[in-house]
Amino acid sequence: MSVASASDVTVIVATYERPAWLEQSLRSIATAAQVAGREGISTRILVVDDSSPSASTREVALRMGVDYVKTPAPNPERTPSASRVFGIRLVRSRYFSFFDDDDVMLPPFIVRSVQCLRAGADVAQQAYVVTDEALRPVRTMVPLVGYLGDMLADHNAVNDFAMVVTDRASDVWDPGLGKLMMFGAWLELAFRGARFGVVREPMFQYRRHETNMSDDLDAEYWATRAALVSRYRDKTRARDGRIPGPSWRLRARRIVAPAVRAIARR
Repeated sequence: MSVASASDVTVIVATYERPAWLEQSLRSIATAAQVAGREGISTRILVVDDSSPSASTREVALRMGVDYVKTPAPNPERTPSASRVFGIRLVRSRYFSFFDDDDVMLPPFIVRSVQCLRAGADVAQQAYVVTDEALRPVRTMVPLVGYLGDMLADHNAVNDFAMVVTDRASDVWDPGLGKLMMFGAWLELAFRGARFGVVREPMFQYRRHETNMSDDLDAEYWATRAALVSRYRDKTRARDGRIPGPSWRLRARRIVAPAVRAIARR
């Protein structure tokens, strides 16, 4: 791994043996970093290889001129959680964000996210475009502002690529939660009173394909998620004497979305 000088932003890309998609993803991040550089924002791109069996991941990283580190042992669950935490230990920048090896960052991503943080947010999430495997657009998703009451109503309002202030979010990542690590981090930050902001224009393309991790959610996942939400409900009640209800935005979305789907099926 090369040693990078201090930067304003670190983008951590956890990956395992997907060199073709990884290179496309890194090129998109490099373009966003160039756009940010013209605004005086420096970016470090860090590839965290979850012990891929071949040298192809390292070769892509070297070819792209980005930092590369390989975890000591592969994660048997094949989730990016452990690799992401490994990467966080190497962050020296004021802000950092995760990004996946199969998605595409749009050029304004870094600039707009940093602007959101500089305006007072601790977490800056972004709208995004859902695409098919060939990156053909399917729909645009605009997330709700992160709010503890919504999360305690079991709504994960924050996407995985939200950019965070390092000092506020260096200790909230629990790799033992596996696929729920991100939701657990947002819950903890919301519980601590972190400020969440939203960049409402699409800032990345989220590629849907047959190996998406979010499609493989078993009963254990849902039981662990229910237990996690219950634990934070208890913590919030013990601290505040009450549990905040969901926002009007979430209530409206939960009413409108099923109605729209029902109309579409007619």
